Amino acid sequence: CWRIVRTTETGGIKLIYNGLPAGDGSCDNTREDTTIGNSAFSSSNNSIASAGYKYGKIYGYGYRSGSYWFSLAGKNRDVNDNMTTTNYYYGDGIEYQEGVGYTLTNARQYYWSDNYSKLGHYYTCLQETDEVCDKVYFILDNVSTDGDSVPSSSRAYYVGMTNGETYESLYSEAEKVTWKFGNDVVYDGTNYILTDPIEVSVLAYYSDTNEQDKVKNAHHYTCFNNSEICNKTVYFIHYYSGFLPFYMTLQNGTKIEDAIKEMTSESTNENKSVILTKIEQWYEENLRNTEYAEHIEDTVWCNDRSISSLGGWDKDSDNIDPIVYGAEERNYGDIKSPSLECVNEADRFRVGNQKAKLDYPVGLLTADEVTLAGYNKSYLNTNNSWWLLSPAHTSFFFYSVFNSTFNWRVDVAQVSESRYYYVRPSIALEPGAIIIKGDGSVDAPFEITYGEV
Repeated sequence: CWRIVRTTETGGIKLIYNGLPAGDGSCDNTREDTTIGNSAFSSSNNSIASAGYKYGKIYGYGYRSGSYWFSLAGKNRDVNDNMTTTNYYYGDGIEYQEGVGYTLTNARQYYWSDNYSKLGHYYTCLQETDEVCDKVYFILDNVSTDGDSVPSSSRAYYVGMTNGETYESLYSEAEKVTWKFGNDVVYDGTNYILTDPIEVSVLAYYSDTNEQDKVKNAHHYTCFNNSEICNKTVYFIHYYSGFLPFYMTLQNGTKIEDAIKEMTSESTNENKSVILTKIEQWYEENLRNTEYAEHIEDTVWCNDRSISSLGGWDKDSDNIDPIVYGAEERNYGDIKSPSLECVNEADRFRVGNQKAKLDYPVGLLTADEVTLAGYNKSYLNTNNSWWLLSPAHTSFFFYSVFNSTFNWRVDVAQVSESRYYYVRPSIALEPGAIIIKGDGSVDAPFEITYGEV
């Protein structure tokens, strides 16, 4: 069973799969009975390329965990999981004397399991009999500047200090560590050079919104150090989750605008998506060697990766908004302007297009076609969600494609099979079909043929 969608540019008829006919020949299928099963769209959701029916170069994302005062000061964080029954001395401060060592101030003993929640930022010698030691330990707390070192009744996180070091002296050293960020880069054949650089304290970058806003305001490139010269690799920050920056890694002279083009309008399309593989397998098993195959038209299947707004992927942006693709701009919101135009040659998938080549003339409907058919109240609606071919937008590492109910946050790589979306292949019949039976209703669907009746 098939439902008619529209005519093609040549006068052919585009159809969408609607399941198998019932025993009486009717086609009144709903929900999963109208599909060939479910699937993810892509095997991955960590790249703009993941929204491609086919895709080429992949630039994935990474994120940079917080650099905490102790690591910036060259110290390690230690963990002790055997604190439960300890009764060590703790002090709210320390005094240091050469030849004597550290002496805890206002020292008293505490059982850790009973008092751990109030001992953050206290000092201890990790001893039950002495308040003086050559090496002292500073207890970390459940705060962002301490690396969210969450204590428990048995576990403590601490930083060891020697030779007169204190929390205040180490924190002061950490505050001096800076990173530089640039509005753009120049490539000299080996390295990237930041342009219009600004310098920001790393501690402030991970804890002060005002400091991080300086970077968000059109300074997306960085080496993640305090140099203006990035050795062979540069990082472009396009999103923040809290204070955590998400970035794309760039090399060999590639800049952010080049990478985006490689994954969208200039994609080489040599790799197949998960959903394309599923559709091709179904086509091979059900249509390839049938009498109908010769009448299936090689029409365009538009995987429109044109970009309406770059958001945080624009080097001059002062925001971390997602990339918005053309289909979302046209089909989401109160005023809709669907279009059947497919701008980029690399998005015009068909058997005869060497830049976007398919093995078989089969694809998926677009968001624009469903909008033209009635949006989420379309006669194509089957009371379940099925994939469309139109990218919607990105949100840091979340790359979405439309589904038929216009849920705008559809992850292309759902990792749980129970959360996959359904697949309804679409084909186009060449011009010249002749109706030989039926009235087009669900009880008496059209039956067609080609040639003389």
